[in-house]
Amino acid sequence: MAELRRADLARLIDLGARARAVLDPGSFAEAVLGPLRRLVPSDSITYNEIDTTGRGGGSYAVDPVDALDGTEPSVFERHVSQHPIISYASRTGDGSAHTISDFVDQREFHRSDLYATYFRPARVERQIAITLSYGDTQIVGIALNRAARDYTQRDREVLNLARDQLVEGYEAARAAEARGVLLAAMDRALDDHRRGVIVARTDGRLVAASPSAERLLATHLAVRATPGQRLPPKLAALVAAAPSRARPVALPGQGAVLHGSVLPDGDTRWRTIVIDERPESGSPPLSAAALTEREQDVLRLLATGHPNADIAHRLGVSIRTVHKHLEHLYPKLGVHDRTGAAATWLAEHGAHAGRGDAS
Repeated sequence: MAELRRADLARLIDLGARARAVLDPGSFAEAVLGPLRRLVPSDSITYNEIDTTGRGGGSYAVDPVDALDGTEPSVFERHVSQHPIISYASRTGDGSAHTISDFVDQREFHRSDLYATYFRPARVERQIAITLSYGDTQIVGIALNRAARDYTQRDREVLNLARDQLVEGYEAARAAEARGVLLAAMDRALDDHRRGVIVARTDGRLVAASPSAERLLATHLAVRATPGQRLPPKLAALVAAAPSRARPVALPGQGAVLHGSVLPDGDTRWRTIVIDERPESGSPPLSAAALTEREQDVLRLLATGHPNADIAHRLGVSIRTVHKHLEHLYPKLGVHDRTGAAATWLAEHGAHAGRGDAS
């Protein structure tokens, strides 16, 4: 292995830090292309999300930004099957650093349509590339380009060291994006039911709040959900009593009442609180719902974690009968599904009530 200079090691460390700091795949190229081109000196460097089907629709970024002026990504995509590094990576799943000259000599490269229509106008004679991700229809890679001398063994080894950190950062950014999409969707679903989620430390200080929880706290309690601040006294007391003694609490607000319940998870570092908004006037949901005795039994078993088949067995009825009871009790409670019905029951009886009940 080639001996790395101290400057190379410093640049590798800096590149890794930049890659791991990216939380959005759309910002990944901007964060890493410049530092990587300084680490492995090149005339230009490109980030490529390549559609290997030839249908187009890929995404590209280049540093310097004007390096490939006069070229069209669609031309590259049209002849992508002639690219020896991409063909090799697609076939083998090997994303490590390779040069075009690893697969074809200069004369053969020059005879390709890919060279004639894209690389020659781009003034690229030598290229080394790595792959960060590949699937059935897309490859994500980074390519470094030169007009003259080919890449050395030192360049290859440094690029492979950099690739490990780039893959880690890229995958973390993709995972963060997926989590963000999922959390946004979950919060929209919660907000539709006028609910929110709060995470707090056991000392009653806020860790995080969903956007819907922030809205509910601000609207009804004039509380700005800032990480590190103490929760309103009733919520703080709810957190302090959890998990063994926590009971739902009601917090009068602006034209509504917020009900708070602690989820019965086993984490000792923090507590998860579900808050929901209910009209201020009127009787509590269950006492006003006029449920039959059998509907109350079904609701109690549903809320304490029993599936429909188990409910039917315990009550000595058919699953179809259980479904009918649920169809009748949902509108009585003003909810649309099992989650809403369970939350209504738990808000009055507590998150632990009835658990393990074998009746």
